[in-house]
Amino acid sequence: MPEFEYKVVTSAGKVQTGTSKQFTNEEALKADLRSQGFSILEIQEKKAVAKAKSRGFSFEPFGVSPKALSFFTRQYAATLRAGLPTLRALATLQNQTSSNRLASVLGDITNQIKQGQSMHQAFSRHRNTFGDLYLSLIRVGEATGGLDVCVARLAELMDKDLKLQRKIKAALSYPMFVLIFSALIVYGLVAFLLPAFTPVFMGAGLNIEKDYPITAILVKMSHVFTNPFLMTIVITVCILMYVGIRLLEKVEAGKLFMDTIKYHVPLFHKLIEMAALARFCRTFGILIKSGVPLLEGLTYVAGAAGNAYVARSIQKVSHDVQEGGKISSVLANIPLFPPLLVQMASIGEETGNLDVMFERIAEFYEEELDAAISALTSLIEPLMMAFVGAVVCFFVLGILLPILGISMAVQKQM
Repeated sequence: MPEFEYKVVTSAGKVQTGTSKQFTNEEALKADLRSQGFSILEIQEKKAVAKAKSRGFSFEPFGVSPKALSFFTRQYAATLRAGLPTLRALATLQNQTSSNRLASVLGDITNQIKQGQSMHQAFSRHRNTFGDLYLSLIRVGEATGGLDVCVARLAELMDKDLKLQRKIKAALSYPMFVLIFSALIVYGLVAFLLPAFTPVFMGAGLNIEKDYPITAILVKMSHVFTNPFLMTIVITVCILMYVGIRLLEKVEAGKLFMDTIKYHVPLFHKLIEMAALARFCRTFGILIKSGVPLLEGLTYVAGAAGNAYVARSIQKVSHDVQEGGKISSVLANIPLFPPLLVQMASIGEETGNLDVMFERIAEFYEEELDAAISALTSLIEPLMMAFVGAVVCFFVLGILLPILGISMAVQKQM
């Protein structure tokens, strides 16, 4: 039989813990404890407790990952729809999650609810983990009695968002791989192969600087790549640039500056724009459907945009709607939002189905994003091949031209 650990409150108000192997399931143990006059706080199967205690180390320097949070939300929605009590659902998911940070957060939320806090209050203690959008839907679900519905919508939203991120990463992964691979090839050729030819060129009396500029560039690169001190400087500068950019993105003005640059990068501009529009429409539609007030929803959508440049445009929408403007009219005055989105928003306002219209627009832009990624991938592949070919050609010319020069000089002497 399974072994259970339980925590109960006696009739005298004292907390008591114990274990039991007498019952085949948790419900039978609950019935027995209640018959003895105990108020049940927590019951867990011992193997689940052991699993939680043996949870391995997880590297989470930036907090709970979106993937772990999405997986928890999907499971939480399923347990609520199955009719599982909130405390029991949270305790079960705490034991199952592979994230130590999330397990700690869920443990604190469970304790706060046991002490009489509301769901929203308990979750709000961890705003950095869940965010305003998440907390807003928890609050609405708790207030309306439709927590299972709101959490299910949150799970849907987070799944869609993760799929968008995967699509964009898939589009960027190939060029990044080619660039890194090309850089490694160049380093290997210049640092190890070229030094074998350099003494030959110098010994033949060639004027590298004057007659062979490509070779001269490669020789200078070779001097840098084979010098430990200079390579240390180069690597240090690259690391400092990376750290500087990451720190800059943590400052509001710096993040706006970097996101504006990202938004206007050639080739990727349309991709980023459609991803931002799809995220905006999907999030806003779900918030309205869940009963979040319009202005409050616009505020949360701006925070969930994923791009500070886009968020600034959404904040302007919120500001103008607050001053009395219709959302379709406000959207029409901002260049970020295309005419199709404006027209669908106008129809939604007239028919009272704004949430449905925004979800349909989100589906349209998600399909457009798929098509754009396919087109971009098909365009990037030949561009990357041409780039690699140019790198190889540059190196071959740098080696071959001096060799031809030596050959011609020998022929003249014969």
